[in-house]
Amino acid sequence: MRWQAGRIDSGEAVNVPLSNANLFSNIRANRLLYYAEDDSKKSWTQQDIAAAVENLQKIQGRLGKMQLIVAVVPDKSTVYRPYMLGPAAEAEYPNIFSSISASGVDLINLRSLFQENAATTIDLYLPNDTHLSSSGYRMMASAIAERLRPANGK
Repeated sequence: MRWQAGRIDSGEAVNVPLSNANLFSNIRANRLLYYAEDDSKKSWTQQDIAAAVENLQKIQGRLGKMQLIVAVVPDKSTVYRPYMLGPAAEAEYPNIFSSISASGVDLINLRSLFQENAATTIDLYLPNDTHLSSSGYRMMASAIAERLRPANGK
């Protein structure tokens, strides 16, 4: 276990302090638990992101008349980053969501949706886990259903 400026690293888990203790329902709601692997996105280069976006564009091109709609589920640390305290909050991470949107690939922007609702939806992600809660899954399903709904509402 390693402690650095309020950050606790223990194996595959990271625990960091939060500026808002009303985001989760657990007793340690003033801290965020997430996978250390989430921090690997710091090492993504613009070339890595461009290659991922290019692959989505290739898939879109192969579909012909069918439409590709992409929903990237952001990891817990991405959604709650605005509430992190210390060095974790200051880390720069590439925004693959804006790169996908700018490429012309149809993206359901779950990152923006989740970040907009994190402060008002207690346990959007499970407090002691890295998965979405029932509320988070419902929010995601609603966003996808809305995008799939025909324009005429039928």
